[in-house]
Amino acid sequence: MSVSIIIPTRNGSTTLRELLAGLTIQSLQADEIIVIDSGSEDDTVEVAASYGARIHSIGPGSFDHGATRTKAGKMARGEILVFMTQDVLVASRAMIENLTAPCRDTDGICLSY
Repeated sequence: MSVSIIIPTRNGSTTLRELLAGLTIQSLQADEIIVIDSGSEDDTVEVAASYGARIHSIGPGSFDHGATRTKAGKMARGEILVFMTQDVLVASRAMIENLTAPCRDTDGICLSY
């Protein structure tokens, strides 16, 4: 099953860089990473681009926790959607594999926390 990781961002280049570096060493690689940036004034967009993320920019006034994630989910191509924040700390190389395991073993809707 294909995996899309979705990360809303705003001025988070420092923590985003660490997150994206951690995602590059995962035992199960995402098929795509989508970054929805809401008007960052630092180098967040450049950091995301340097890791090959698909970037979609919205104005800061357009950001809404639910609606922004819904929009990103509709853009995603993966069968499994993993939503993260820009400051997630990658604790192990198996984070994505472990997080998506319950969903990879089902044929229906799955939520994993």
